[in-house]
Amino acid sequence: MKRSALFILLLSALASRSSALETPLADWVHRFHVGGNAAFRLQAGAKDAQLDRNNGASVYQAGLVFDVDVAPNWSVWADMDLIREAQDASTFKEQLYVRRDNAFGASWLNAKLGRTFTPFGDEYLKWNQISNYFASWTVAFPWALDEGALLFGDILPNEMLSYAASLQNGNAGMNFDDNVNKTGAIKLFGKPLPWLSFSSSFLNLGKQGNLAAGQRGSAEFWLSGFHIQPIGATTANMGTATGASASNIVSGYLFEQDLKAVNDCGELWANFGYFKHMDGGGRQFDRYIRYYAAHVVANIPKTEKKAYAGLRYSGIQTMSATEGYRFAGTQLAVAANGTSPYNNFNYNQRDLYRWSMVAGWWFDKNILAKAEYSFEDSHLISSAMSAANNAFRGHRNFFVAELALRF
Repeated sequence: MKRSALFILLLSALASRSSALETPLADWVHRFHVGGNAAFRLQAGAKDAQLDRNNGASVYQAGLVFDVDVAPNWSVWADMDLIREAQDASTFKEQLYVRRDNAFGASWLNAKLGRTFTPFGDEYLKWNQISNYFASWTVAFPWALDEGALLFGDILPNEMLSYAASLQNGNAGMNFDDNVNKTGAIKLFGKPLPWLSFSSSFLNLGKQGNLAAGQRGSAEFWLSGFHIQPIGATTANMGTATGASASNIVSGYLFEQDLKAVNDCGELWANFGYFKHMDGGGRQFDRYIRYYAAHVVANIPKTEKKAYAGLRYSGIQTMSATEGYRFAGTQLAVAANGTSPYNNFNYNQRDLYRWSMVAGWWFDKNILAKAEYSFEDSHLISSAMSAANNAFRGHRNFFVAELALRF
């Protein structure tokens, strides 16, 4: 409510200023930039599908962006979710930071201080639906938003090689910092050829959780819709009644490699990632996870690149038939009923994979319509293959028609 009132007040102020044409605009008007994004969709899915929501319509995404120039090479950025994944996003906080360009006169040294995306992988760059060819994401979708410091810049000119490095609190929650361990990430990316780009990312979670306070640790980093936490209930033989870790501490590291080729015909993109989950409960709770994805998007001839069609495959899996993890294949592990469609599987999933087919049309560079059909399935570890769980399995398909905009 406060944000809405502030936005209305801002528009009123701008309108009153612009009506007085004989009076020069105040300096702050030139330094204040407003933008945003939105996505509206119709969707239908099989029972308990990832994007079911009872075969209905939704405002799937909406956000506002404020970019204010404070002084030469100084600016403040604030972007706020109003709706995220068809939920009221009043409790969600996106990016809010102060930016310093050309620090100490060095063009390669720029900084952000505050709440920013963690520079890991490429998929977070498609956060807004207008930036995503597809309506869904890959089933891994690694991402994080956290408070800290981020440095970035060009190592070689003309975008041939650039870097981004961050040091952030690392534990879940905004402005929440209950231990001295931080999350560090570094990403190298560039365009060695005009049609070829790459990125290589590494992230160390640090030990998250606080044994002294008796709080179950939770990293700010998300993988396949879930915060990374100590291993929960599983039927894997862990030497305890439920198989759940008794530890409050979780750590780990991730690596991801992305490649993209673009020409007039369309785009090819592929990635591969590896995650080692290190649990404070002992080695029997450690997990080794790999994920991968590839898509091809082709521009339809004789449409002036307005129409396209695409196909994507993505998967995530443990590297064991006897040790599972939990996967949802979303930004946040929520569905129409407020939980992951795979919630009953606990930490017993061996994998999750998804095929997605999409067609899209650019009405304008800021208006994109798309329709996607996807189907997915998840396999269980051997100890979890009960009749009840097997009955809950099965291909889950869903269809989405979406209109995405930015302004």
